[in-house]
Amino acid sequence: MKKSGPFRFKHFEVSHDMSSMKVGVDAVLTGALAPVEGVTTVLDAGCGCGVIALMLAQRAPGARIRAIDTDEASVNEARENFLKSPWGARLEAECADFSEESSRYDLIVSNPPFFRSGITSPDSARLAARHQASLSPFVLLHEARRLLNPGGRLCFVCPSWFEEEVKEHACREGLQVLTVVRISGHSQAPVKRIVVTATPLAIVGREGIAELEAERRGPCPEIKKLILEKAPGIPADEYRALCREFYLKF
Repeated sequence: MKKSGPFRFKHFEVSHDMSSMKVGVDAVLTGALAPVEGVTTVLDAGCGCGVIALMLAQRAPGARIRAIDTDEASVNEARENFLKSPWGARLEAECADFSEESSRYDLIVSNPPFFRSGITSPDSARLAARHQASLSPFVLLHEARRLLNPGGRLCFVCPSWFEEEVKEHACREGLQVLTVVRISGHSQAPVKRIVVTATPLAIVGREGIAELEAERRGPCPEIKKLILEKAPGIPADEYRALCREFYLKF
């Protein structure tokens, strides 16, 4: 199979022929929207070719970033992409399962699987990467309290129809959803993706969590909307501003 060329950003490039998940809008939006202020330790869960980790290395000059994936080919390609980047000394890639992580982080980011199907033995790396049995928004929420430092953040992208489930699951896991960015292709298009940011609640113990359940997550999250195009092929101003330091044509 003939290899395609690398995807070129302004300050780095990403090869993604071997990775289970390619460079795409979901990953780029997650890398651009993730909160990086004060962050020194980052975990990219389900890193694929490593594009989110590279974006965060650019945005957070003081951060060390660990990228993990269960797909060995993806990890090998991410590692090569890291070594070719200006930030190779701060980036590492390892074949590992998110649920087996034990270190704590200031920020966990992910473009997680969201392929809903009865498949239990996917016959391709891409289907395996998107299959929720190994990594999903709900696995991320379940593990986040254990793996985040106090005040740490979890940031991930998922389909918009998961929004209410995500908010409810976050509450059950002792997390507060801080922001939900609803993303649509143009002003008349339905919202198809959301980027969610959550943080562990200071309250611990069953009584505290039960009280928060009754109050339906306490304060409502900040809801934002991001439109990608103002006309076919023409990026909207907010999208252009968000990704200006990454996309060549922005």
